[in-house]
Amino acid sequence: MKYTRRIKCLSMLLALLLTATMLPAVFSFAAEEEARVDAQYEAALTKEAGNLAISATVISQYGAHDDANWEWHVDNLHDGTTNYTDNGSKIGNGGYHSNPHIQVNNAGLGAQKHTEWVGYDLGAPTAINTVVIYPCRDEDGICHSFPNTLDIDVSTNGTDWMTVYHAGDIKTPEFGPQTFSFEEVTARYVRVNVLGPNPDYFGMYYVKFSEIAVYALDNAEPYCPNLATDATVTSSPHHADGSVWQLFMINDGNRYNFSTTVWDYGQYVGWHTSTQVPLNEDAYIAFDLGEKTKVDRVVVHPATERWKYGVQGDGSFVDNLALPTSIKIEASDDGVTWSELTVLSEMPAVYEPITLNFTPVEAQHIRVYMTRTNHIKLSEIEIYDTSVQKVPGQKEELPVVTTPDVNLALNGKVVFSNQITSGSWTPNALNNGIVDVEGGFTSAGTESAWVGYEFDTLVTVNKLVLYSAAVFGDDYGVWSGIPKVFTVDYSTDGLNWTTVATVTNPVVPEDQNALTVSFEPVNAKIIRINGTSLYPKASDGGRTYIQLAEMEAWYIEDATELSSENAISAYLQSKPATDSEGNVIVDTSDLRLVLVGNLEKLSGITSATVTVTFDLVGGGTKTLTRVLGGAGNQYSLYKSITAAGEVYTAAEGCVIFGNVITDIPNGDYTAITIEIVDNNDASNVIYQGYTG
Repeated sequence: MKYTRRIKCLSMLLALLLTATMLPAVFSFAAEEEARVDAQYEAALTKEAGNLAISATVISQYGAHDDANWEWHVDNLHDGTTNYTDNGSKIGNGGYHSNPHIQVNNAGLGAQKHTEWVGYDLGAPTAINTVVIYPCRDEDGICHSFPNTLDIDVSTNGTDWMTVYHAGDIKTPEFGPQTFSFEEVTARYVRVNVLGPNPDYFGMYYVKFSEIAVYALDNAEPYCPNLATDATVTSSPHHADGSVWQLFMINDGNRYNFSTTVWDYGQYVGWHTSTQVPLNEDAYIAFDLGEKTKVDRVVVHPATERWKYGVQGDGSFVDNLALPTSIKIEASDDGVTWSELTVLSEMPAVYEPITLNFTPVEAQHIRVYMTRTNHIKLSEIEIYDTSVQKVPGQKEELPVVTTPDVNLALNGKVVFSNQITSGSWTPNALNNGIVDVEGGFTSAGTESAWVGYEFDTLVTVNKLVLYSAAVFGDDYGVWSGIPKVFTVDYSTDGLNWTTVATVTNPVVPEDQNALTVSFEPVNAKIIRINGTSLYPKASDGGRTYIQLAEMEAWYIEDATELSSENAISAYLQSKPATDSEGNVIVDTSDLRLVLVGNLEKLSGITSATVTVTFDLVGGGTKTLTRVLGGAGNQYSLYKSITAAGEVYTAAEGCVIFGNVITDIPNGDYTAITIEIVDNNDASNVIYQGYTG
């Protein structure tokens, strides 16, 4: 999922300003004058001014502190006032305060840095494009606790969240509206997810806001789209370290990849030069934009350990930057021959984005070439054509691209709920066209997870093919990288999801054999499998994962192959068996044919003939024919099967046939073709599929 963040064409963005009638400019006032300033701001917080939060319900991760003396109460977050207080013993403002009684890692919530969110249920899907946060003053009148890094997230169901704005390196503001505007979305839920907390006046890490307002404005300021987010990236050798340092972070749309690991907590992370390369070797990061594109600006965002080490005694921060000695921007049409566009030889001493402007050029490839004498750590690189401006709220109608019989996944961007990168486990391995059962994509060991593809436009898709990354040894029969229960969902906007298939207890595929899920054609921007129940992996302490060697996405134009009308899938698996002690073994002389489909649509079929054709090694074929259903036939229709204690069901119905086919060619075959014909109507080909 891409973060939405933008750079202004004429000035660097943190927020758009609302009109002067809604949110006046921010001024500094003496403490005794601040109450009058609050009254000015409160004119913009009314329902009449368009503040949708007034009638919303507050939602929060840990609940709220309720202290009437300090004017902390959950409803103060959207009461339309900035909650100024001066009772003679304190000067500040109340509002929302996270629950001080919650324990995190056996310590009080505020005693340590942590992530925490608070937001609203708007009651119904609502168009929004702006969130305005009012900081809380502390006892000295300063807004110490305003977060350094935050996300604005939205959701239609309160479970699946999409980040629409990511802000980092926020300086502690004076009191006044902090505005975050984004492309208009329709959502019921909106939240502020605090990723980088700052200590308050007492040195505690609580989430404290005076007010959060939500708007749908029609005067949003134009912005320049970042061309780098859709580019293919390569680089010189780089350091890879789990969720901290990875190549894909350099153009993931997040300027401030914020680490929450114990060792790296609070630093911005992203791309890191290899620790195995001599320090005096140059480095580069190259972007393939896909086609010749006009470009005139590159912005480099350093990674910094400022927030890892925190404030100093004088209240300042330490910038621990790892920058090159110079940055050269180059362009190329072929990715081989490069021409210089501009060079910057003076690096900033403190954290700030590094902007390199140059004469506009049309090129497909842009390279950031860096000389160095030390390691380089960068959080994000952005590429712009500043002559192009878009307006938030103006939705772009995406064209539909229909490409039959092509693996669409090869042109998709892998998106996921969570993942681990280590060795041969990396998101990019999911769609590299290589089925490697000892690597691929892995989720992070959570109880549920999802993974899929995001495309540049809407694509027509009606079939997913899943290759388990399980190595079939000791875990065979009890472990599959394919989820135990999952849905196939698609979205046109990354926010609203529609389920097109549900799969429960799929048969564990044999080594490098695939599980195919077919469904009616849909036009999708994002297609995913959403695993709500995952198999435990005995060889990893029983933790649960999605682990796929490859996942293909197809639009199959031939209805006889897809047979989407019947919502049927067919595949073969070695017959699981047990030894005398009850251990699961595999008898490779037998195959199990499994058909799954929509029983309601198939119930009129009383008998069918299955033809299985093996392409033999060395040439030639071998064909086996079996008749299902009907009087006197060996094999029945509509029969559930069990193996290793599981009952296998799938896709809007259940297994309609499961039995053993013997006399296979002892594994000496390269591919299998399955055809199923209705015996009462020879023209009705129920299924025809190829399992190469």
